[in-house]
Amino acid sequence: MSSRLALALTSSLILACAGGVDLEEPRPVRASTPSFDRLFDGIERGCSIAPELAQLLESLASETPEGRWSPSSSVTAPSEIASSLGVPELLTSGESHTSLLLPVTGATWHGYEVRGIEHTRGHSNGIYVFALVLRENAETLDKELKQRFTITDSCAGIEDCVTEPAMMRTLPHSEGAALTCDLSV
Repeated sequence: MSSRLALALTSSLILACAGGVDLEEPRPVRASTPSFDRLFDGIERGCSIAPELAQLLESLASETPEGRWSPSSSVTAPSEIASSLGVPELLTSGESHTSLLLPVTGATWHGYEVRGIEHTRGHSNGIYVFALVLRENAETLDKELKQRFTITDSCAGIEDCVTEPAMMRTLPHSEGAALTCDLSV
């Protein structure tokens, strides 16, 4: 051992004994919490979908030969949130649509705990709905979001909008609340 290293160790021990240095085990550095802020950027503006969100929603399921949807075994997601994503699960499958859930753990959206992403696709009929599921009371969340964001529909600023306007809605959910966008055509 070099004399400098021995001197540094001796100095640290002396300081520790004198109460100047804490020699407890260092606490592990906690990785930052995955944030869905960027993925859902624009949801409050007429349910705008970022390219990464569109790609993730499309990767949740594959179409069967019968024209129905089957959950994928893996999803395409931005690297910063991939560790928080589970495997897509089938919620319901009916004559007109299939609903899927992508479980999420340990992630946030603007400080709210994310519990999942739900996606409903129609069977060749234009149904297309997605929701960000948050662990928060729906009524409280709705009030807070209206204070934090300017929530607009998809026809805002368009004089002759020819489509049914889409707008983010806060709905009650078994996990708390769902920020729901219905983009069905």
